[in-house]
Amino acid sequence: MSYVAHDESAHAPPAEVEEVELYHPKTFVGKYIWSQDAKIIAIQYSITALAVGLTVLYTGESTVSGFDAPLAGAMAFLGHLYPVFHGFKGGKGVATAAGVLLALNPWLGLGTLATFGIIVAFFRMISLASVISAVFAALWAWLLFGFTPITPVVAAIALLLVWRHRENIARIVRGAEPRLGENKT
Repeated sequence: MSYVAHDESAHAPPAEVEEVELYHPKTFVGKYIWSQDAKIIAIQYSITALAVGLTVLYTGESTVSGFDAPLAGAMAFLGHLYPVFHGFKGGKGVATAAGVLLALNPWLGLGTLATFGIIVAFFRMISLASVISAVFAALWAWLLFGFTPITPVVAAIALLLVWRHRENIARIVRGAEPRLGENKT
């Protein structure tokens, strides 16, 4: 014999529910997903890798010698660098670029991530590591693949990242850029 408790709250009228715009990252989604950087990076990498991977499967091209996969990765990067939901400002361009590079070629992605890690370890500045890694990504692409379609696409991604970080670069030059673990004052 089983006993099921009667839940009075199941028949109670619903409590007042605040109406939120689900599509805007600074409201409902922003509280639960967008504010957690690790989840953002994982989601963006997954979407980017999926876009590049599906392009490769669809076209049958190599990610290095073909142009479709690098272009798909660049478009995914561009969409995250200038996100529609943030008024084309902000975004996670560096994280998405890392996902694009890893999806295009693991050695290219790992070399760029190693560059990032070394710069962070020595200088403790994320923005400096981001800019230097972007420049080195273009260098690694050229050293690994020569002048194939992947190289100018990676160079364009690097230039856009440097452009987006121009304010950070100015703060680095002035000595005002906060280091990892310091307060932003």
